[in-house]
Amino acid sequence: MRGDGLRNLRRFHDGGDLWVFGYGSLMWRPGFRYREAHPALAHGVRRAPCVISYRHRGSRERPGLVMGLDAGGSCKGRVYRVAAADAIEALDYLYDREMGGYGVYRPARRPVRILAPGRRDAVAALCFVVDRRHAQYAGDLSRAELVALVGRGVGEGGTCMDYFSSLVRHLDELGIADEAVRGLYEAAGGRGMEAVVDEELRVIGADRLRMAGASIVPVVTGGDTDAPTMTIGAQATALVAGRAPEARRGRRDVPEGNEEEAT
Repeated sequence: MRGDGLRNLRRFHDGGDLWVFGYGSLMWRPGFRYREAHPALAHGVRRAPCVISYRHRGSRERPGLVMGLDAGGSCKGRVYRVAAADAIEALDYLYDREMGGYGVYRPARRPVRILAPGRRDAVAALCFVVDRRHAQYAGDLSRAELVALVGRGVGEGGTCMDYFSSLVRHLDELGIADEAVRGLYEAAGGRGMEAVVDEELRVIGADRLRMAGASIVPVVTGGDTDAPTMTIGAQATALVAGRAPEARRGRRDVPEGNEEEAT
């Protein structure tokens, strides 16, 4: 047992399989081994842009905004079954990722109903519910303040705009309507980045600028996005260096070695 607070999550392991409910990035990037994943519905809590991020999607200089489970309503997301043998590893990972030393979430086991074909059974799943008393709680901020956080936030995991772009796309893929999330993203200037770059990752209307990242993918992959994102980055590097076959296609007016810088 580690002495840094991990016991606060390890207490959720009763020796059997572990269920974990995802409502934000856990829906498309769980990061732990699991045996099952299903669409699911949690009652009594709702997905809300209510957590100020100082780490993954923000910093002290440029804070961002991420999702939390706030009290009231209901929330559609994904629920994962983790085998008993993998439960402790998953809980340790989730502590480092979700708690992050800030304690803005209050982990709790809550009933979650599986919405898969032929299944409507309820399971007790680990949920990360926001602590409204915490200094990072953003549920009482004005809409203008929330939009500003979305537009400016940059952290270890990238920009807040990329986070909201991925969230909107994955909610669409799952058939989940969340106009509050989409509205904030669009108010901050968001739109599908596949409409912003051309086939060689050049930003349309900009000079000597390419963009590479998960946000430019027009169709969300069914699994982890890390591998395709790394592939896009490798392709961008090759295009800038002039090594990719596509890099020279239609670019006869550009001398070799005079390509744009990637970002």
